[in-house]
Amino acid sequence: MTPGEISYPESPVYKSESEYWSVFQASVTPTCRYSPTEASHVSIAILAARITKCQFAVKSGGHAAFRGASNIPDGITIDLIKLNEITLSSDKQQVTVGAGNRWIDIYKQLVPQGLAVIGGRVPDIGVGGYTLGGGISFFSFRYGWACDNVISYEVSNLRCGFYGLNNE
Repeated sequence: MTPGEISYPESPVYKSESEYWSVFQASVTPTCRYSPTEASHVSIAILAARITKCQFAVKSGGHAAFRGASNIPDGITIDLIKLNEITLSSDKQQVTVGAGNRWIDIYKQLVPQGLAVIGGRVPDIGVGGYTLGGGISFFSFRYGWACDNVISYEVSNLRCGFYGLNNE
């Protein structure tokens, strides 16, 4: 862990990373927030939380409105915000994205190149929860849901790659 990855209430980092679309999630106050810069640290944090029986929640974008989805009272919120890699393949047919991205970040990289992905209709949605929840896109009528277009999930590195990028 490196300095700045763990933040506590009343700290500027804690407040800046506590933004949620869901008012319910935003109203929850975890004991601390952990924002790892390396994906392998997420596995370590989850293991440590399980061993110590500490409740935790994982936040990709913070859109879901049900209890414990991306924030947790009196526990640790693991925020993937710093796992925001976006890598386009050389043939521009696949993109690998970190689970901490929001769709707007991905669109900002792909649209100028004339590319699209089966991503969120609301640009502020996080990649992780959207994709794991199925993911309905503007292109779903033609290409299926986001989860149908994932090549692979790399759980140890919390990245997912998409295929079938198109020029629409």
